[in-house]
Amino acid sequence: TAYGYGIEHSAKAKEFLLKTLPICHELGDFESMVDALNVLGELAVRQGAYDEARRYSREALSLAEKIGSRRDSAYSLTNLGKIAYLRGDYQSARQFYEDALAMVEQRGQAGPISLRLSFLGDTALAMGDYECAKERHQQARARFEEMRVYWGEVTSGQHRGVAYSLNRLGDIALALGDIE
Repeated sequence: TAYGYGIEHSAKAKEFLLKTLPICHELGDFESMVDALNVLGELAVRQGAYDEARRYSREALSLAEKIGSRRDSAYSLTNLGKIAYLRGDYQSARQFYEDALAMVEQRGQAGPISLRLSFLGDTALAMGDYECAKERHQQARARFEEMRVYWGEVTSGQHRGVAYSLNRLGDIALALGDIE
């Protein structure tokens, strides 16, 4: 995804992605078109262009729903949740993340489930709902741990997920005055 690259590459990536869209449309490759739109949305978020990001993400969601891609719909909903979160619209962010979580849970995808739980935990924390934040980050941590046990190896992504969840649980404990 776009988050794996530095912002200095964003302009070139955007240029290529925009050239991709009409080609994908002509070929009828709507899955690749949805992918490109979602990445364009991520790039726009990184640049702080939230209206543009929302436009790309909504277009991706609409197309993903038309072709019946729940994976891509979940990705688009997550992007929309990030945009709402960054704009301080935590209620909308929560709803987008809940909808995305429901989709990835149906698919049984441990990694995407863990990430959506983390996003929900962060949103609850921003809303001052510490108990919900704690529960969501505990669930995310458990999922990241399960992935490590299931695969029999530790990846950097799993380590980061566990570490992030533990960090956020520490923030919640501090907010609640639970320091022992």
